[in-house]
Amino acid sequence: MTLSAFPLLGPDRGTMTQEAVGVLCDTGGGRVLLQLRDDLPGVDQRGRWCLFGGGREPGEALADTAAREFAEETGVIVPPGDFAPLCRVHARDKPLTIFVFTLAAAIAPGDIRVGEGVGFGMFTARQLRGLDFIPHLRPVLEQHFSAKVFATE
Repeated sequence: MTLSAFPLLGPDRGTMTQEAVGVLCDTGGGRVLLQLRDDLPGVDQRGRWCLFGGGREPGEALADTAAREFAEETGVIVPPGDFAPLCRVHARDKPLTIFVFTLAAAIAPGDIRVGEGVGFGMFTARQLRGLDFIPHLRPVLEQHFSAKVFATE
């Protein structure tokens, strides 16, 4: 997979030395699956909503990272070929590029075994309003749904 498969969303923060993936899972019915991060000292962006995902291991293909991290964090095993490139974003506070994949999977709440974080939620666009996301997630959700998702009525 080439870098061009992941258009950059948001500002270009220059050279990034770390890579991670995030999975924007559409569970059906217009809902996306998000993780609630642990609220413990030392956890980055604690107590905020984010995508399931994590760091890329040396030599690991991006889609393999997405499949591995999604399985580790949700207990749901999905083949790497089911993950489609969406975009990439740069973290605001560290030299990290997050490669975001989409996954369309009819996952029910009972299918998930949380392996990281304190919980998860399946949200419609309307339910996303008012959630406390990690900063780089907002443009990803805006692209997935539309910028109007976050406008107040």
